[in-house]
Amino acid sequence: MKKIFFSALLLPVILFSCTDKVPEAHFSTDAFEPEVGQTVYFANNSKHADRYEWDFGDGVTSVQENPSHIFTGTGLFIIELKAFNGNME
Repeated sequence: MKKIFFSALLLPVILFSCTDKVPEAHFSTDAFEPEVGQTVYFANNSKHADRYEWDFGDGVTSVQENPSHIFTGTGLFIIELKAFNGNME
């Protein structure tokens, strides 16, 4: 019985010391098929993050939390958001 009691006391300490949250990158936008020259607004919905890196797929990047961007050409652009926190990248 002492062994089970000891493990029960030790387990919460281990769980609380290993609860660093991994950043999760999520975003939404107000336009999926914008016109050339139209401002597109991005809403950052990331979790457990305090630093962000955006790549708009056209050579332009940003470190703003909720940026806007104007695409100056036609085509398919893959937008990437990387989320970081002080514990993990």
